[in-house]
Amino acid sequence: MAGKKRQARTPGKHQALILVEGDTEEELYAAIGKRYFRSAAKRIKNLRGNFNINAKIADAATGYAQNNPPNPFDVYVCIDQERIEVPAFNQELVEGALCKVANFKRLVPVIAVLMTESLFFIDIDGLYAFVRARKSRRKPGKYGSSAESVGR
Repeated sequence: MAGKKRQARTPGKHQALILVEGDTEEELYAAIGKRYFRSAAKRIKNLRGNFNINAKIADAATGYAQNNPPNPFDVYVCIDQERIEVPAFNQELVEGALCKVANFKRLVPVIAVLMTESLFFIDIDGLYAFVRARKSRRKPGKYGSSAESVGR
């Protein structure tokens, strides 16, 4: 599990607030941030689950704006959208709230259509080997539907 990810802030420089749903996403998007936001000032904040996600996003952006007053910033919302029915994340509602936040510029939803953790099923045999599960205890078929949906 990663600790807080902070980078030196330059006053007035456009920044990125990357909001993630949980620990797995924090690790994944930290790696993506290093690669694709190389020199950009960024902050990754773990929202610890997607319950009350819309309020958590607005609160995180408001707090970020208060702590970085001269800096314009974009908000990246990186969450799983495993729900088929009504999504937990309401982009229009959140965007309306964020437009009232000082220096907010853009909301960028990054929605995974599967749980990020489902990607691990691509290498289920490697996972079993890594955790040193005895061959007699391995049941890769138990996760068949999840593994098939990610291309196994």
